[in-house]
Amino acid sequence: MSVTLKPAAEARPADGGFNLVSRAKPYFGLIVLTTALLTSFGLYSMLRMPSGIYPEVAFPRIVVIAQTPGLAVKDVEIAVTRPIEQVTSIVLGVTRIRSKSVRGAAELSIEFAPNTDMIQALNDVRARMAEVGATLPPGTTTITERQTPSVFPIISFVVTGGRDPSALYDYAYYDLRPRITRISDVSYVTVQGGDVREILVEVEPQALAAAGLSIADIADRLGKEHRLKAVGRLDRETLQYQVLADTQAKDPLDLEDRVIVHKNDQPIRLGDLGRVTVSHQDRTMAIRSNGRDAVALTVFRRLGGNALAVSRNLETVLADAARSAPPGVRIQPVYDQGSLVKTAIANVRDAITIGGMFSVVILLLFLKSVRATLIASLAIPLSLMISFVFLDLTGDTLNLMSLGGLAV
Repeated sequence: MSVTLKPAAEARPADGGFNLVSRAKPYFGLIVLTTALLTSFGLYSMLRMPSGIYPEVAFPRIVVIAQTPGLAVKDVEIAVTRPIEQVTSIVLGVTRIRSKSVRGAAELSIEFAPNTDMIQALNDVRARMAEVGATLPPGTTTITERQTPSVFPIISFVVTGGRDPSALYDYAYYDLRPRITRISDVSYVTVQGGDVREILVEVEPQALAAAGLSIADIADRLGKEHRLKAVGRLDRETLQYQVLADTQAKDPLDLEDRVIVHKNDQPIRLGDLGRVTVSHQDRTMAIRSNGRDAVALTVFRRLGGNALAVSRNLETVLADAARSAPPGVRIQPVYDQGSLVKTAIANVRDAITIGGMFSVVILLLFLKSVRATLIASLAIPLSLMISFVFLDLTGDTLNLMSLGGLAV
């Protein structure tokens, strides 16, 4: 009797079973490489993603603000609000327009149907505003913007000191403002406070009546005499020169020598009717800092811009501006959303770190396996890093909502 010995058959999974580990083992190197690449790209995405307080929510709404200083409420409604309503109501996708008229200003909220292309809608509204601009009262200024979180300011600071409020405003508007608007991700900068220079023409009513003129005649004549106008061109071989007629006064007081009209073959100059002084516009807003006159500059970021990057770049620009500022001028920060964003991100980061540590400890206590706990402790940061890849691909930002979701 012969006995043949054979090795026992290897254990196999039951019919229809699926062992993911055994199937993935031949591709272990590929899985590790893919995880490493996704994690690296997630870290890169996290560092380059724009930061802000709120998500970039695009409401189907456009706001138009028109300002005409000194105009009464009824005049604003008739001459400003209604013309704007008529031209914007025919824009494709408009569902409702709500307007509010106050003394010297009007605000219109234009609502659109859901799923409207708001970039195209904004261009259409601005085109309509350009058409109606010529029919609005002289001196009317308009602002047309989408209703998004970016319409709220992110940085505000004040400028104090200097010789007088007019010089302070000139420095803030003509020096600081252009420097800040050149910063990447800055949409626009507003300047408020101080005194805006203007040339004041004061006419004697008796002299005006004796000359048979009106205030409108004086304004019309000065508008024609005081300007820079192209009157022709000269061709010289391959070059072409533009000819300009410059009748602008080099000094405001020179306006008094301008001839307004001839009467009985005698010229009547502006100085015969009144006097010209260098003054400033009437103040409608007063801004003070520590009991002193100040000019406030407010910075707005563009849609999708990085608030942290704007804050960092602005610090560099203001430090350079402070070194070249006029004697006695000081620049003081008032509000910086970048600091709030830094604090919020740091708090969420600490919450994620502490929460992850507690998760690892609890897993170790319940599983009582160092190997299983190590796998979980690696999965937590890797999954967080890979999540930033998809956040970046979807155009999201690092804000309290997204970071809070990751922390949970």
